[in-house]
Amino acid sequence: MYWKDPDNNNDLTKLIEFLAQRYKDSPNVIYGFGAEPDIPSAEFDRWFNKQLQLANIVRKHNPKALLLITGTDQYKLSGFIDKPFPLDNIIYQTGGYISSHDEGFRQRLQNPEFLKQRYQSFVHKLAEKYPIMLGEFGGNVSEDFSSDIDLQSIREILEIIKPKGIHYMGYRLSAYTDGDRLSLFDITGTLSIRGKLFSEYFSK
Repeated sequence: MYWKDPDNNNDLTKLIEFLAQRYKDSPNVIYGFGAEPDIPSAEFDRWFNKQLQLANIVRKHNPKALLLITGTDQYKLSGFIDKPFPLDNIIYQTGGYISSHDEGFRQRLQNPEFLKQRYQSFVHKLAEKYPIMLGEFGGNVSEDFSSDIDLQSIREILEIIKPKGIHYMGYRLSAYTDGDRLSLFDITGTLSIRGKLFSEYFSK
């Protein structure tokens, strides 16, 4: 979900209330409040307060519920280094890819060290104290999602996050169309190019 104005999303407040009430006795439900908040870093406090409001709604129904907390500008978590989220049992979630719609795309092409700078600047520091998860992990730089630069970006990010034990979520496990290049398995159940990369990496 993209956020433009976190103070004018009453429908989400109602939705979180509804979901928290419905799944209050389900320990396997994880609550997230905005996977890719489209909010400038300068408005970190507004997004921080909105997530806290939503988190308290969940915790009212389930004090032990696991929460996914996101940063600003769709991926930045740096604000939490100086101002940690004031609840326990949370996971900080950031993006696990760069795309052609991202300003980082151009920088990635021009600067081979870009990904290290982007992730190590705050993810490593935050991961020293808190659990971190990369959402929609994958590499989404080129149009076909499996270009050489896509796959190289995946390798680079894996090398960055592995020493810190950072987890990630893939786009999809199994494909449902012949042209699906985001999934780990194609429609025949065979490992995709992306799936083979992960398999080779974790078999080292």
